[in-house]
Amino acid sequence: MADVAEVLSTPLSFAGHDQDTAAPLGIEDAVEILRRSGGFLADLEEWRVTALTEVYANYRRLAAAYVPARFEGNLVHFMATVDRPEGAPAAESGSPV
Repeated sequence: MADVAEVLSTPLSFAGHDQDTAAPLGIEDAVEILRRSGGFLADLEEWRVTALTEVYANYRRLAAAYVPARFEGNLVHFMATVDRPEGAPAAESGSPV
């Protein structure tokens, strides 16, 4: 699972925080940085930052484990023809796998 510092890197970068710090940041540190930034994330309460961190970490875990099933239906293919480069493959060149 992603660690807290990794999950917090996106909102902290929005706040202009340099990610190259020696010590890993916790939730309390992140909330303080967001408050000092004065940006649109400055009013987030600590419990919300904690919840966002937990949800994002769970999303990353789910996304990493997801394996989509093979599609077994019909597919309609649309191809733009205006300004099509010469020699570009045509829809007819595709074949079922």
